[in-house]
Amino acid sequence: MLLSANCLLLLLPVLAAAGPSSRPCGLRIAPCPGTSVCTPIDPACTDTSRCRGICTAPQQTYASCGGFRVQPQGCSAGYTCRDDPRRSGCGMACDMPGICISDSQPTTHSIMTKINIAMVLDTVCPWCHIGHRNLLTARSLWLASHPSDTIAITYLPFQLVPDAPLASVDKRAYYAARFGADRMPLMQQRIASIGEPLGINFKFGGRVGNTRDSHRLVWLAQQRYGAEVARKTMEGLLVAYFEKEADITEMETLRKIGLAAGVEGDVFDEAIAKGEEGKAEVEALVREAQRQGISGVPNFTIQNKYEISGGREPAAFLQVFERIKAAEQ
Repeated sequence: MLLSANCLLLLLPVLAAAGPSSRPCGLRIAPCPGTSVCTPIDPACTDTSRCRGICTAPQQTYASCGGFRVQPQGCSAGYTCRDDPRRSGCGMACDMPGICISDSQPTTHSIMTKINIAMVLDTVCPWCHIGHRNLLTARSLWLASHPSDTIAITYLPFQLVPDAPLASVDKRAYYAARFGADRMPLMQQRIASIGEPLGINFKFGGRVGNTRDSHRLVWLAQQRYGAEVARKTMEGLLVAYFEKEADITEMETLRKIGLAAGVEGDVFDEAIAKGEEGKAEVEALVREAQRQGISGVPNFTIQNKYEISGGREPAAFLQVFERIKAAEQ
């Protein structure tokens, strides 16, 4: 990112105040049926008599990036293999190994709730990577106990430095010139320490430049392919830039990210590499965000009513989801 003081420093107090003790730990909705085991869906809460839980098959074993099935060929009778909701960024459509969840998973929330989230972000803001990962975690946790609900995420572009040159420059040199070389180690250490428990391995080398084309790619994914491809595209961009030191101003890099997410190569070539599809739309959306008074990212608007700013923990999103659900009862 073209790291701005807005993106970086403004959110430090918010994140410093949050911690494991702020995570929600509510009573289970109902006891698990039969031999099912109540498995906490909040990793920070280990008291199974108090934690929100899902009813899983007994004797589950887990690996670092998702739970392995008890039986390789599938789940036993009465259980359905679903994604492990406790893994960051692992939604109901992720490709990670699953866990066997009881078909009798209890719930008192029979009303289907549609939750819409608009996320305003820049693809080179580290707090946006943190906030996006926390949002996906909250989404997974909520859908595990509210399987009839839907949570739709729409990505809206923001450019912290909209007049940045299209040609990229060395990231370390740029940050040192912008913020001062003496400040960089502390800033990087702070970001890395917050990202590590989320599964984000921040790296600080590579190149940085104008983010317009990366936003065009996300816009294209949303318009042509829908929410799931857009989510994979956004996650791919954030991981590539922050964890792989990739240059996301380069068309070849963007093409690879798009292909991995589900954007067809010929569509990318015609719309992004050769054409200017999404350019005017992205610029208009950036202006609209500024008109609304958004000056720092990430910024989340839920149900066109509730606003969350910064790289907040999953608990912040879950609290809003609870309010929306309660209002529909």
